Amino acid sequence: MKNIKNILLSRRANRSICRLKTNSKYPESTSPKDRFRQTVLAILILLAGTEFLIADSLQVRVSVENLMPDKGALITPPWIGFHGGEFNLFDSGKQASEALESIAEDGNPAGISMNFADRVSSGIDGVLNAFGPIGPGASVSKDFFLDSEDPMHQFLSFAAMVIPSNDAFIGSENPTGYPLFNDNREFVGLNLMILPQDVYDAGVEVNDEIPENTPALGQMTPNTGQDENGLIRVHEGHMPAGAEGIVDHENFPNADFTNLNGPIARIQVSLVQPKWIDVTFRVENQAPENGVFLTPVWFGFHDGSIQVFEKGQPASGALERIAEDGDASALNEWFVSQPGFGTQTLVTSNHQPPVFSPGTSREITVQLNANNPHHRYLSFVSMVIPSNDAFISNMEPIQVFDEEGKLLLDSYSLGGDKVLDAGTEQNTEAADATPLLGQMMPNTGAMESELIRMHDGFNPKGSGGVLDDPRFGNADFTQPDYPLFSLQASPALSITSQKLEDGSLTLEWIGGRPPYQVQQKMMLNDIEWMNIGEPSENSSGTWPVDQSQAFFRVISMVKEPEPSSAKYRLTFNATWSSTTHPDRFPNNPHFSGLIGATHNNQGQFWEPGGLATRGMENMAETGSKSPLQTEIQTAIQSGWADTLISGGGIGLSPGSVSVEFTMNSSHSHLTLVSMIAPSPDWFIGVHGYNLRPEGTWLDEAVIDLDPYDAGTDSGINYTSANSDTIPKAPISRLNTPPVLNEGAVAAFGTFQLQRLE
Repeated sequence: MKNIKNILLSRRANRSICRLKTNSKYPESTSPKDRFRQTVLAILILLAGTEFLIADSLQVRVSVENLMPDKGALITPPWIGFHGGEFNLFDSGKQASEALESIAEDGNPAGISMNFADRVSSGIDGVLNAFGPIGPGASVSKDFFLDSEDPMHQFLSFAAMVIPSNDAFIGSENPTGYPLFNDNREFVGLNLMILPQDVYDAGVEVNDEIPENTPALGQMTPNTGQDENGLIRVHEGHMPAGAEGIVDHENFPNADFTNLNGPIARIQVSLVQPKWIDVTFRVENQAPENGVFLTPVWFGFHDGSIQVFEKGQPASGALERIAEDGDASALNEWFVSQPGFGTQTLVTSNHQPPVFSPGTSREITVQLNANNPHHRYLSFVSMVIPSNDAFISNMEPIQVFDEEGKLLLDSYSLGGDKVLDAGTEQNTEAADATPLLGQMMPNTGAMESELIRMHDGFNPKGSGGVLDDPRFGNADFTQPDYPLFSLQASPALSITSQKLEDGSLTLEWIGGRPPYQVQQKMMLNDIEWMNIGEPSENSSGTWPVDQSQAFFRVISMVKEPEPSSAKYRLTFNATWSSTTHPDRFPNNPHFSGLIGATHNNQGQFWEPGGLATRGMENMAETGSKSPLQTEIQTAIQSGWADTLISGGGIGLSPGSVSVEFTMNSSHSHLTLVSMIAPSPDWFIGVHGYNLRPEGTWLDEAVIDLDPYDAGTDSGINYTSANSDTIPKAPISRLNTPPVLNEGAVAAFGTFQLQRLE
């Protein structure tokens, strides 16, 4: 038997095998749309798979904990700086700088941060953000990235105000007092206890402890105390009890740090071990057939501080290039210039050109550090084509991991109503300025200087634009419920356990998405993998092996994308009879021919509470399909209806009749009616019934058919003489004799829907 364990015993090898599958399992489509080649290759300057990483960096976590007792002093969010030993924050016995005064009096670190930037060329600084001061027993932390080889990352400085006080602070006096690396450039970290004698008086404000001069006691504005032209010194502590100072305040009786025998705070710098996770992302263009395309999708992972665009503001040059031409190169360069960047990549389709045509998808696996804040959020951008400068993107970053490193992102989607206009190129839709229509060179359209806004949609049919091209007949993304973009994320599939025993192989795995499929190869260099058994929802299984079997893998089976259209058969089963409706049952019970339409949710032909149109009135009173058929044709021309449905009637009830029709994803609602005959103006039917709820076509459905009154005739019996209702009454569900049976309204039949394809 071949050496199965050579593959199965290596989790890394299994991940590689799974990744090979996920990166290359989408066959070339045979549709003409996916085969068409245009000069778009010259327009889309694509950097497929490009990644920029934080190289050779150590992730360290700085934590500051307040060790004061309950109702003791607080610490403002500390300023932290990493440097090469040259940044001298202060010297005891000398006057405080304006920057130190600002943090010692008011807790404002801005001045120190500015001084640091001026004096330290490649140092790193930041504030340990907190929701207000750090109270007794509380702590705050922040992650930084240090390079052990960078001489400007070797030492730590810190500063924070102690409150309530006039100008008490803690800080690092010796610039080289807190090294983080030894002479061999090995990280040693820091565990520093701040003692009472480590609290300093900045000497810039008299310690009067008057509420309006003292933060946390009553000070309303900064820098309001009495100036003191003193020198920096060890703080002597607060005024004694009874002097109407800080310790007499009900919230701070234990705030005098000089009375403590132990430390008042702890500062720790520790190494954060990376938590690498292979995350598989699946990108799909969900537009209907002959809908819009998407250029390769740019992914940028960051710390949540990066915003690619802002609605109502001008587009950046980087965004302009991807929105007009699908060119992500400028976006790559801009992204790595941002402080919070982590890594980026470009997701291309497997087609040539590598754009996402409607219905196509692609999976990629990205290795992310779940403990790295710079990998915690995701932004994406893709151009919508053909267009002048339409694009999709998430304005707010999508959180991928929580602070504990748990994968949060499961799925994310955008509909056509979220398409944006970059405002950088006029929406002329001229062929020579529009990718996929005939544009030969990038950046060739008519410029405009507008703001980013929601896109108004393509020019109307007949204007010679996108919608007049038969390849893009369903490209109007402004249609209601227009599906467009889907993103799914899951841990990459990895085999965790394997056992070969008595001619059977048992595998267990984690990650991926069900259903799963186990596959085999006789030789690793064979091109084809062969399925073993059927797809399964389980994450383990046992399979027989023989002498010819050598290598195995498990893959996630990507479900076929939901088709953009579906064909249905509707069967009207009429149950109306003297048994179901014995009260004054007529001699010739029948139903007029079925009439209706497929449409979107932007219009209704009828609904309870609304007034009957002329077409509905004629149908309900006489069974005539005209002028309702004309109203439907008008709705089709307007775009909110798609297909007229016209079927036979039932000559004698009970009975049945069927009709077939095709729906598309942009017009997934059904309206269908038939007159109850004889009757004054009564009918059965459905209005706006959605056959594609939550983006998935129904396989079957049964709809009970209650009787409705069109509100146009006042007759009360099946055979009442004509009696126009003036003015018209709203359409309503009948709940009076003769449709009652033992006090309840009995259905007149059902519509049974069956999906054919």
